[in-house]
Amino acid sequence: MDVQLPFLPFSLLLFINNFLLIIHEAGHTFFGSFGNRFMAIPGGTLLEILFPLLIFVFGWWNHRRITAELGLLLTAFAWSMYWIGMITLLMFLLYPFFERDK
Repeated sequence: MDVQLPFLPFSLLLFINNFLLIIHEAGHTFFGSFGNRFMAIPGGTLLEILFPLLIFVFGWWNHRRITAELGLLLTAFAWSMYWIGMITLLMFLLYPFFERDK
């Protein structure tokens, strides 16, 4: 019996996550090489979001459909991980205020 998976298989998600982790860590090094510590800190997230976006733009500009789709998939994954992290951080910081009333 062939079952259709509604989501991407776990191994593909793990591969995308590890790929974006490497890009994220390279962003700290890349932006830190300019000698400014301020840009080294957000540099990981900047490169993690900009690099897949550049892959998408390259594929779209050169009419390479698969490359554009891959870049769009990576961009969506990077943005979703960024916002999930921000919401989790916000809820972690606001949790003491909600529990104080109980």
